[in-house]
Amino acid sequence: MVTTLYLIRHGETEGSDVKRYKGSIDVPLSKNGQLQMEQVAEFIKQGQRVKGLPAPAGSPEANDTMTLCRYDTFLSAVYCSPLSRALKSAEIIAEPHGLKPIVIKDLRERSFGVWEGMSFTEIKDQYPEEFNAWASNPLKYSPVDGENTIEVRDRVIRTLEKILNNHKGTVPDFSPRLSSASHPRAQADSLWRMKRRIRLSAEQTQPPVSPLTKGELKGVVESPWLVEGLSPEINIAIVAHGGVNRIILCHLLGIPLENIFRIEQDNACVNIIELWDNDKWEVGNRKLEVVVKLLNGMIC
Repeated sequence: MVTTLYLIRHGETEGSDVKRYKGSIDVPLSKNGQLQMEQVAEFIKQGQRVKGLPAPAGSPEANDTMTLCRYDTFLSAVYCSPLSRALKSAEIIAEPHGLKPIVIKDLRERSFGVWEGMSFTEIKDQYPEEFNAWASNPLKYSPVDGENTIEVRDRVIRTLEKILNNHKGTVPDFSPRLSSASHPRAQADSLWRMKRRIRLSAEQTQPPVSPLTKGELKGVVESPWLVEGLSPEINIAIVAHGGVNRIILCHLLGIPLENIFRIEQDNACVNIIELWDNDKWEVGNRKLEVVVKLLNGMIC
């Protein structure tokens, strides 16, 4: 059994020409950021090429069984942070699959406290000792008045475990698939969602996130969780932030959190992670073997 996780950082944001700690501030995607996410969405949908398997009839590769044949990837769920830069990115990722993002408040970026909105240069000038301590050991030290790494880890990994427990995949199916417009998966998935898997929330008016340091989010409702059973597909996506993604990667790979800054996460990067049911690593109530297929992949 395997679940494939596409872990994605949101696209470029407005004002990104100057490096700033945006944290919990709600900064929208730039036009370039939207273009980046459209390219990422196409990359995911195009799927993978598998050598030696028959290509779909009528495809350019149909007469050559030794070519690498392309098969569409279908996502069964897209999860995201409520911050608009992640939510808009997730909407672009989800659209080709007929999905709407599932907004989870605990996937939001770390609060950087008084540093939020400040450039790196400004922080170094005004808080030199605190910034150097944070940069040298982000587990021991924290942004001034911001979240510490353990607090962020606890909420993010709790969310990750819940997501993975909802999506216990099956052995990959490499049989030819038709395009999303004509494949019966769309009808089957729609029926599956209507009948069994989505718990509708009667509390849509509740605020989606706990109070943030700066910039209250308005009009974003945290989504209900997928419940009651397993996903019919093995591919899921999480669209989040650099800090959140680093913590997830460190957790899955067993890397100490002191080393989170040794993992780069550029805007619109894609990480592809296979999670095989095994006895090597425990995530929630699943014992998994984690294989990273792509790290900080730049599609744009």
